[in-house]
Amino acid sequence: MRAVSPPKKRQREAKFYTPEQLGVLLAKAVGTRLELPVYICAYLGLRRGELRGLRWSDVDLEHKTITIENTRTLYLPDTLCDMLKAAKEHQQACRAEYKNAYDDNDYVIVMEDGKTFWPNYLSELFSKFLADNDLPKIVLHELRHTFASLSNQAGIPAYNISKALGHSTPATTQKIYTHLLDRARTQAVEGVAAIADEARRKAGKEYLLQLVKALIDEIRVWDPMKLGAAMSIRRKSSRSEGGSSRIRMRQHSAICFTRRFARPSAPARSGVRPRSAKR
Repeated sequence: MRAVSPPKKRQREAKFYTPEQLGVLLAKAVGTRLELPVYICAYLGLRRGELRGLRWSDVDLEHKTITIENTRTLYLPDTLCDMLKAAKEHQQACRAEYKNAYDDNDYVIVMEDGKTFWPNYLSELFSKFLADNDLPKIVLHELRHTFASLSNQAGIPAYNISKALGHSTPATTQKIYTHLLDRARTQAVEGVAAIADEARRKAGKEYLLQLVKALIDEIRVWDPMKLGAAMSIRRKSSRSEGGSSRIRMRQHSAICFTRRFARPSAPARSGVRPRSAKR
């Protein structure tokens, strides 16, 4: 009996937001419970588990860095620094309000009483938020795909994207985001072709402009008055030459006529009668 190999697992194509869609999401998330989780996932490309496990001891607001599960250290942009500072102050206020009921656990993403979010709760909250705001449906993890997509569009090398995402090798990034990288290569070729075509068109236009300029320069040095005067002199010269030629022709004709028909008659001999005409 021949062994049957199990069917290959089909790789699900990653979905992601466009820059415009992400901008709308970030704007609508401001002031909601999802503000900090959405911004962290979008700006840093964290997995849901990494987001939930993020601790304040991993955050260095002074040097603007954040360490993710001891695997990588990322730079914190000013937007996230300001949000994390505000979140820390809010947690201190909640701690003072809840007192002993507050769950002081050093986690960054927590509820009002300090307790952490269950992973599925964050995902459900995110899905409901998208539906309530008429945004395209994606899962929370696909903000990570959005981060990869935007990094790729920004021209960041695959190696650096891989490091930021925490992949073991760039090959892992390329395998997961093959369609993104293929699209980038296609856009690169199309971009070079567009530049080359535009340069070719400009070169053609430059040639035509140089030709027109040369013609204009020729027209500028061309003096129609001088040309008219030259043509007038030539016409007069032609008329004068034509008149002299006609005079010479008439004189020649007259001489020929005289030589032929106006010969002088011989003197008559004395005593000789001229012959009479035959009868």
